Amino acid sequence: MALEKFYKIFITFLSSYTFGDEIFSNPFTANIEIEKIGYYSNSFVSSGLISYQNDGFIYKLREPMNQQYIGFKDKLIVQDDDFKQVMMYGENYNFLLSKVLNSDIEYEQVECEDICLSSSIYDEYIRSSYITLVDDKLDQIRIIDNQNQIFLIKFSNLVYESFSISYEVPNDYQVIRND
Repeated sequence: MALEKFYKIFITFLSSYTFGDEIFSNPFTANIEIEKIGYYSNSFVSSGLISYQNDGFIYKLREPMNQQYIGFKDKLIVQDDDFKQVMMYGENYNFLLSKVLNSDIEYEQVECEDICLSSSIYDEYIRSSYITLVDDKLDQIRIIDNQNQIFLIKFSNLVYESFSISYEVPNDYQVIRND
């Protein structure tokens, strides 16, 4: 449940960035590692590969489980390879992707060694976010949720490239519709 809550927050944030020429206006692929920042120590949440473009994303988790999140403006598909299930969510799904894609969350530049952007969001899950760019590439995102939990998303091997998003349900998987 906590992992699902985090992905709601992460997907909401990833889909919400607008600042000038929009950093997310160029399609990209990157490895990501997600940590929950604690007072005394950090804890690993997940790692995987994400491909993103303005109308959708594919997030392939490598750890701690084998799942894929495939997002479109009007639906979200979660493929769980361990349970051989595919969950399909309609446009009112809980990940808030369609709502955020239509909103204008503005970031302002704040002082730091590289390029840093900050925003107070105050939505259902996110209180604020902070983006760091290094050499004009996304380096990390820090998200603070409404329970003051801090998540750090580190990007590596980011490559700007075009791709298409398509999905077919594997033959032997159970389909669960959550419209």
